[in-house]
Order: sequence, then structure tokens, then C-alpha cells
Amino acid sequence: MKSPVRGRDGLRSLALLLLGALVLFARPHSAMGGDADNLKTAQWICDALFSRFSPEEASVTVNGQRAFVTVKGLSLDGVRVERIRLDAKIDPSAKDLSSMVLFSRGELLLLEKDINSYFAKNEESGFRDLRFRLTPSGFEAQGIYSAKFIFNITVRLKANGVLALKPDGIYLDQVGFFVEGRRQPEFFTNEVLRSLNPILSTSDLPFPVLFKQVQMGDGYVALISDLIPLGGPTARRVR
Repeated sequence: MKSPVRGRDGLRSLALLLLGALVLFARPHSAMGGDADNLKTAQWICDALFSRFSPEEASVTVNGQRAFVTVKGLSLDGVRVERIRLDAKIDPSAKDLSSMVLFSRGELLLLEKDINSYFAKNEESGFRDLRFRLTPSGFEAQGIYSAKFIFNITVRLKANGVLALKPDGIYLDQVGFFVEGRRQPEFFTNEVLRSLNPILSTSDLPFPVLFKQVQMGDGYVALISDLIPLGGPTARRVR
């Protein structure tokens, strides 16, 4: 006859074996459940971005309470933006973008050709034939400007300056306007800038984004930050 002690040991070993099997099989299911939830959130963000900004393509990676977003060819404040990337802290349970994105660091790339395309179609600024040229040291621009001060004027203006980052967008800064080679007075400069600034407003973004600094190059201006790539389930969509 078997010893009662050895019998209890056998039952204990069997229980431990069953418990180990349960843990072993539970782990993949738990991971799958997490990945499925992350992918569902990523797809929801991707679709929401398409609905809000009509981009050419978008990619969203979600891992828990963090999301990494890349959106290309979107419309922001009426201007085509080549690319926006976001490294965001999110609340996956939220029901809209403005409350889902709790905080984000961002990068944005705006091309010279898209600035010029915008002003070619929008003459509310008082300019026509307005063209910008972006360089690492700043910008140059020229166009025909019409306005009413004491009387109506129409002049060909040339300008130079830099692009500056402010909390609500990209602004023309340190600007000099010239007519026939003569620098125009400050009151005239301020009046013209009121019709042009901001070149790009970021206030149309429905969630908080921190851009650290502005960087200019040949044919582009970029807002940059320190972004860290993220691994995880990814949703992609192309128009």
C-alpha cells in the first residue's frame, strides 16, 4: 500500500504541473489580447486622422499608452504639409482624438513648393505672384502687393528674413520689405506681416504637440524634436 505522504506529494506534483500548463498557455493568449487591443486603437487613430486631415498616407503604432504616428501629405490650415511625426502619450479608452492624445512631441516638414502653391491659390493676403525661396540662412520672397492705406497702392515687394517657431505655428520674422531697393518703414512692414502670419498655423491640430526648434534648408523648413521610434502593432492606410 502507498504511503499517504507519497500520495500527497503526487497530488502536489500534479497540481504544480497543471498550474504550469495553465500559465504556459495563458501567456500567448494574454499577449495576443494586448496586441489585438493595441492594433484596434492604432486603426482607430489612423481612421480618425484620415477623417480630420485627408492625408495621402498614415501609419500608427500603438504599444499600451504610447503611440507613434507618421502622417504624409496632409492639409493643415489649408497648407499641404509633407510630413508630421508624433511620439504621443495616449489614453486608449478615450473616444476622440483631442482627449486620447494627452501629450506629444512632434516633427513637421513643410516644403517651399507647398508654401508657394498655397499663396498661388489664396490672394486674401493682398499678394499675387508671391514666391518664396527657402535657404539654410532664411527666406527670400517677392510678389505684387496691393492694399489701401491713405490711398490705394500696388507695388512689387521683395522681402527677406527668417522663419520662427511660435506656440501656434511658423511665422515670418526679422523681415525687411523692399520697394525698388529701398527698405520700407516699420509700420508698413507690420501691416504686411499681419496679412501673412502665420505662414502655417498648428492650432488646427486637435491635441497638444511640442515642437522644440525650427530648422531651415534648401527648399524646406522643419520643426524638430527628440522622437523615439516605437515597436508594436501598426495600422497603415493610403489614400
